[in-house]
Amino acid sequence: MHGTFERQVARVAAAASVILLCADAAAPAAARALPLETGKEIAARVEGEGITADELQAAIANSAAGRTVEDEGALESREEILKRLIDTKLIVQEARRIGLHELPEVRERIDLFSRVALREVLLRKGLGKIPVTDEELEPLYKSFVREYKIVSVIFEKEEDAGKLAEQLEAGGSFEALAAAAIEGGLAKGTTEATVVKPSKIAPEFHSALEKMSVGDTSPVVEVGGGFVIIKLDALLYPDDAEAKARAESMVRNQKQAHLMGAYVAGLRDKHVKVDDPLLDSLDFEAEEPGFEALAADTRVLAEYGDGDPLTIGDVANELRKEFHHGVERAIESQRVNSKRFRVVHELTGKKVMRMEALELGIDKGEEYLNEVKRLEEAVVFGVFIKKVAHSDVKLTAGDVKEYYEENLADYTAPEMIRLDCIGFENQKAAKEGLEKLQKGAEFSWLKINADGQVDTAETQLLDCQGRLVTTGDLEEGMSEALSQAAAGDYRVYSGPRDIHYLFHVQELIEAKAQPFGEVRDEITKLRYGAKLQAVIQDWASKLREASAVEVYGSGSGG
Repeated sequence: MHGTFERQVARVAAAASVILLCADAAAPAAARALPLETGKEIAARVEGEGITADELQAAIANSAAGRTVEDEGALESREEILKRLIDTKLIVQEARRIGLHELPEVRERIDLFSRVALREVLLRKGLGKIPVTDEELEPLYKSFVREYKIVSVIFEKEEDAGKLAEQLEAGGSFEALAAAAIEGGLAKGTTEATVVKPSKIAPEFHSALEKMSVGDTSPVVEVGGGFVIIKLDALLYPDDAEAKARAESMVRNQKQAHLMGAYVAGLRDKHVKVDDPLLDSLDFEAEEPGFEALAADTRVLAEYGDGDPLTIGDVANELRKEFHHGVERAIESQRVNSKRFRVVHELTGKKVMRMEALELGIDKGEEYLNEVKRLEEAVVFGVFIKKVAHSDVKLTAGDVKEYYEENLADYTAPEMIRLDCIGFENQKAAKEGLEKLQKGAEFSWLKINADGQVDTAETQLLDCQGRLVTTGDLEEGMSEALSQAAAGDYRVYSGPRDIHYLFHVQELIEAKAQPFGEVRDEITKLRYGAKLQAVIQDWASKLREASAVEVYGSGSGG
């Protein structure tokens, strides 16, 4: 439940935050100290209604939320964000002038959101700031950033790999035995360790590595026609601020869910007494007395301290809402009774939270009232768009087709390539491999038998492991080496880290434009949204011209 309200309000307010997102910045007013209104600094006034510096600062924080350093140039300025808030305020005021805020559907949504907001504010106050300790964070964070430092050798023959595994089992040194196998021509690889991310490791090794401790060696694993043994040299956990923040958020949410359950359970003990024997005895699927009779049953199932009980009928009617295809079908498939306990749990939970919030006076507090004001403006803004602005949008089939033709590149699937590769220690070995292929050798045979190969883990750092990749995403030198290549071709490429690659082009898919019919709906939505944005901006501009708008200096809101 916690967090659902935020998603609901976000959807309702999406128009306010997106439609006005690209508006031009308002002309800056002369720098003035921010005036005070009921003890709060005011960043702007729209027809006498203030936009506080706190509201502006919150909008600035929301605009920057989730942005990376690379997005810095796309961040809205303070002036742009303030203009967006002013435009939203102007449209909400116009919506109220024409009475949209008094529509029953609007009042119903505002009432629903207000009830949810009351619970949300109660939970924030009741649970407080939820700390996350390093001990709680560490396991999840490590799972996000873990890297493996490994040494690997590959054998052509399974029996040779098996002998090495037996020697390791008997206590032999991996480095010494691997070096001897490489020197004797039985295996390929190196005794130097390589650091790899889990995503770059062949899938066959994932389960083995998860069970290994540092210093362990894997069983023999068949990979690409060879037989590989790896040694886990070290587990590395590099610093990653983004991964840490993600892990911290997930741990906090888990703790919050647990604490919220305990908190609401305490409120139930305080505010409600459920008749559990009566609840256990109810059969909403039985022919007698029947579901409709229970829906009219006024017997008390739960008593609250405010004298407004929960009846059997309340539960039955709430159960009815659970089944979009009709409660009758649910009764036939015996899916109703199993939900009665959860429904009672949810209904009593909502009620006791509301009772506690009213008892604490949260409904009269600034945090709740500001939340209600925010969601009311979001709902009214959305209704204005739906009932007024949408009617001003004109979009023809010709507009859609014209956009498609002018932006065809955006609807063209890129050229894709599927590669296999062998990494060599020097260019001479790579070219010798190419000559063997040109004389008729199979690539799979060469991959096992060619001399001078590097550790296969090194080649996994390039997109040449049989996955389809976009040619435009290949690194520059690699792209040049594969220029004009066709399926079945072989190419040599001298890549980074002094590794020389021999590529086999397994598949090449040419760039292809999507037919107009396949993207018509997508473009229609895109163009409609752009035209709607223009209509909203036009409304805001006209309202600004006819309204008293005062913008104050940056002060603490900037």
